[in-house]
Amino acid sequence: MRWIALLYCLALVNLSAAPLLESFIFYDIKTGAPIQLGDISTNTVEGFELLYATPGTGDISEIAGHLLLRLRLNNYPWAKEQVLENPHDLVISFLADTETGQAKPQTPQPEIQTECWKPNWFNLVNTPRDSNEHALASLWQSLKGLSGGFPIAMDLQTLEHTIKSYTIEQGRNLLRYQLNLDLQQTQELLNHLRYVKEHYQPPYFFFSQNCGSVLIKILGEGIGHKETATFSPLVAPPHSLVGNLIRCGIATPLTPSFYSYKRKGFIAQELLNADYTSLQTEAPAENWPEWSTLITRSPAKRAKALRQLEALMKNDPNLHEKLYRMAALAQEAELVFADKGQHCENYTSEATAEARAIQKRLLAFLPDPTPRLRIDEMLHTHYEPLEQKALSQGRPHTQLFTHSLGLSYIIPQHEKNQWLPSIEGALLKQEMGSSSSVAMQRGSALLLGGFSLLGHDEGIHEWNITGLRIEKFRDQLNRVSSVGHSSRGFGLGLTVLDYKYRKFAHYTHGSLAGIALTGNLLSSWHHKAFLNVSAGSDWAHHQENRDDTLALDFPLKIESLVS
Repeated sequence: MRWIALLYCLALVNLSAAPLLESFIFYDIKTGAPIQLGDISTNTVEGFELLYATPGTGDISEIAGHLLLRLRLNNYPWAKEQVLENPHDLVISFLADTETGQAKPQTPQPEIQTECWKPNWFNLVNTPRDSNEHALASLWQSLKGLSGGFPIAMDLQTLEHTIKSYTIEQGRNLLRYQLNLDLQQTQELLNHLRYVKEHYQPPYFFFSQNCGSVLIKILGEGIGHKETATFSPLVAPPHSLVGNLIRCGIATPLTPSFYSYKRKGFIAQELLNADYTSLQTEAPAENWPEWSTLITRSPAKRAKALRQLEALMKNDPNLHEKLYRMAALAQEAELVFADKGQHCENYTSEATAEARAIQKRLLAFLPDPTPRLRIDEMLHTHYEPLEQKALSQGRPHTQLFTHSLGLSYIIPQHEKNQWLPSIEGALLKQEMGSSSSVAMQRGSALLLGGFSLLGHDEGIHEWNITGLRIEKFRDQLNRVSSVGHSSRGFGLGLTVLDYKYRKFAHYTHGSLAGIALTGNLLSSWHHKAFLNVSAGSDWAHHQENRDDTLALDFPLKIESLVS
């Protein structure tokens, strides 16, 4: 073992001078021109961040999120002068290599897309967005991803490319966590990343050895943190790995995160509403359009409402700048209705075109120079306090390998009331409205590998085993919309192998597979209190008094929480 350790140390010494970016070429995503990131060393690396790509809805590989490592570089002085995030920072991640089995020699040069991409079917591993796989081929690839059939390769991108990929193309947020490392840990981590790039390609397993767990293991090895380096659970969801780092003091949440285009749209709606409410207060006698017409799903009605606003405001020079700002916010608010994952989507709606026309007509009346609006700065300034508040809610524990022992008081129909010992646990569990500060999404519930058992003086009174049960709403700031106001108030549920047994009824019920549509009726901020209703269909197995039945069930469920 000493010889192995000595050889490893010698390898690190040799690699410490080797460039991390050897054979990698990066391109500007706007111009397509090659860019140089420069040297990667303690002289150029100003710090590290962990980026958590929140769960998405594109395919099943996005169900739990993804982790990436950002190296903050001092290679772009202009960004620092403008107080902007450096687009030429380096981002490292580890992906299942479904193509060559080797790390890609360079990032792809941007190309003009001539065909619309089509989503894959069941993929549990990342695949190119332009893939158009046959269902059986996709299923085979998913099985390989579950069973270690692909190697894991290091992927390197610029921050600019990463933000575009996740926040625009996939519509996901990138949450940020600063890594609290000293100079020695920085040097050792950089050396270890160089070594890993050349010598490390473990097999990919979707649940245990995945994109997130491999990155965290390498991080722990690089900085010499044994608890992080040796953590190897049966299930390794990204948010639980982040929670471990926070509890160890290695990671600290940062704001603002990098927002998805949908989130930016919802923030813009809130700012537009604030301006609109202020206008109504100043001139209550005017015939203002209903606020609902500015956020209705009909682009024609939204455009008409904007024209009404212009007609009311254009004759008052004091309102011209405010109208110009509202037209800009209206364009950002259109992102709520855009779907950048749709095939050949045309992003310019009728309402967007009307907002731009209003701004163009106003230029003749506005003072010179025209007010410069920094929309992204406005959105971040408005939402960052809410984001900080959300991160302060709850603790970073995530119910990974949760378990409990206790007593349950049972009141059966035909037996005496009694106290019975109970035990329950799960590989991974999250309740709807989770109080964890690093929850996957508070509008989601998950139970993976769960069980519960009630004892009895004659054996087992009840048991329940769950393979997978998930309910998921799409993220919208810190709330879930009501179904009465938005289609985002609808969510989906999925159940696989959920069996229940009750001795007093001599009855076993098993849901082999099921799907449900869930509607959110009421919801408070952060989804801490809610009322949901769901209806669906299960392919079920029943056993009663030794009689077996396969049937199609149609369960209806109401669920509420008051915190």
